[in-house]
Amino acid sequence: MGTTPHPNPKARKRTSASLVDVARFANVSTQTVSRVANDSPSVRPETRERVIRAMRELGYHPSFAGRSLRLNRYQAVGLAMSNIVSMGNVRRLSGILDAAASHGYAITLVQPQEGPTSGIADIERRMASLPVDAMIYNLNRTYHVDDFLAFEPESSLRCVAIASIEHPLLACIDADQADCARTIAEHLIARGHRHMRMVSGPRSSIAAVQRNETWLDTLAGRGLPAIEPIEGDWSADSGYEAGIKIAQDPGVTAVFAANDNMAMGVIAALRDRGLHVPEDVSVVGTDDSLTESVARLGLTSYAFDDHAVGELAFEAAVSPEGAATFSLVPGRLVERASVRDIR
Repeated sequence: MGTTPHPNPKARKRTSASLVDVARFANVSTQTVSRVANDSPSVRPETRERVIRAMRELGYHPSFAGRSLRLNRYQAVGLAMSNIVSMGNVRRLSGILDAAASHGYAITLVQPQEGPTSGIADIERRMASLPVDAMIYNLNRTYHVDDFLAFEPESSLRCVAIASIEHPLLACIDADQADCARTIAEHLIARGHRHMRMVSGPRSSIAAVQRNETWLDTLAGRGLPAIEPIEGDWSADSGYEAGIKIAQDPGVTAVFAANDNMAMGVIAALRDRGLHVPEDVSVVGTDDSLTESVARLGLTSYAFDDHAVGELAFEAAVSPEGAATFSLVPGRLVERASVRDIR
């Protein structure tokens, strides 16, 4: 026969404890418990620790709604971000979440609706109805630009944009897309390359457009052929298709691909056409996103600091100053074995 276990005399039944229960258990006033729950600096450390122990013991959780009313803030920031699975957005999101955690904030994620009529004004209206103190708008696509530049905040929300274009009323932070293309062009030119091609991202991407323009301007400024880029869609297959076309140009000595996926596609296409990287053609990628998935990666790539972009965007969102600043975060070129010096 089984035996009935004896109850643990030290076990305390978990119920919905109240602020008054915590005050009695910790032998303090209800005002002191309230101050601890609201992170008031006026409570002595030893008293704060005693109240926190009481909260844990009784399973007490301060009322979010009540605290929000008292403090006139929600301790939450809204984030509008589409395509969260892209490597750049994953890293930005990580930076935002890390910064939010360090400040004791939560993040409310809203996905923008795709379409020419959707933009930051629509996102602001949606965010204004949510329990958030500020909003971060991650600008990816060019069809938002007209709405973005004309946007004037209508709510009390502090609005920050992750955008590589300047706005007169908003703080804007992003990776430096122009520095990426310029750095890669100058790196290849310094190693003797003169006839180069680019595989770009889609024209709907602001980042792709800015890289294209800077790449072409840099080559033209050096008196080199500025051939119109071959447009890809960020996928390795589109890079492969571009690589097949590039392989038909016998004068090409280097290729700049606007992300690492397309760069690997270009390399596969060149090899299928009997060309070797970097002996015959040098290849440089962008975003340095494959180091954890491709063994012995030999691809030279430009690494963006998107984690820092996310952190800075959050800091701007919770900043009391609210200035319309514009900041571009530089990345760095990671040199590996896919570029040959032909000087």
